[in-house]
Amino acid sequence: MTSEYLLLYHGTSLSKLESILKDGIMPRRLSGKSNWDDNESHHNMVYLTNSYAPYYSLASLEDDDDKPVVLEIKFDEENIMNLFPDEDALEQVNNSEYADSYELGDLDIANWHSDFPIGFSEMSMEDRTLWFKDNLYHFHMDSSNRMFYEKSLALLGTCCHEGMISADKIVRYTLLKPEKMLSYSDPVICLANQMILGKHYQNVCSNIIWDKEYSEKVVVL
Repeated sequence: MTSEYLLLYHGTSLSKLESILKDGIMPRRLSGKSNWDDNESHHNMVYLTNSYAPYYSLASLEDDDDKPVVLEIKFDEENIMNLFPDEDALEQVNNSEYADSYELGDLDIANWHSDFPIGFSEMSMEDRTLWFKDNLYHFHMDSSNRMFYEKSLALLGTCCHEGMISADKIVRYTLLKPEKMLSYSDPVICLANQMILGKHYQNVCSNIIWDKEYSEKVVVL
């Protein structure tokens, strides 16, 4: 982290807000629900972003009367160790089409190959992503205790948190105006888009969606 704490964002909906503010943000293991029927989340992870919270909030709407909500969450020394990389980031970084094109720093993906099952490179993107999801605990940190979530955020704008995020970690939330979010609601979440437009989407999360032009109300907790 570059400061004493890290702010990340979680897209959800008004229909879920009361429960979240009371009981916290639950992983699928506890909530029994996933926003992605065809690609369920890791059963013990809550997914977070520094870039695409409006998109995820719109994807979580229960019906036409529901409204998108974005939560701002504070991570400090108490809970930062619970952050993991997003399995989508791991799959895309490992993909040979991408690996040589991005600033990976000390993320040595060559050392991962010995852990892959036979035929891994011939597997579909969906199956490779599923393998990373099933083996996510293996990619918490490297041998030097550098945490992979930081690379996940830098390269794809997403990461995840192990277990429930307690309600007292939520700093504020914004109830978005859906009609104002259309231009931010359908990003292509991939390494290339994050490299080119990541700063723009980060500004959307940390600044734009909290402005009264885009928000029906902002509540500081």
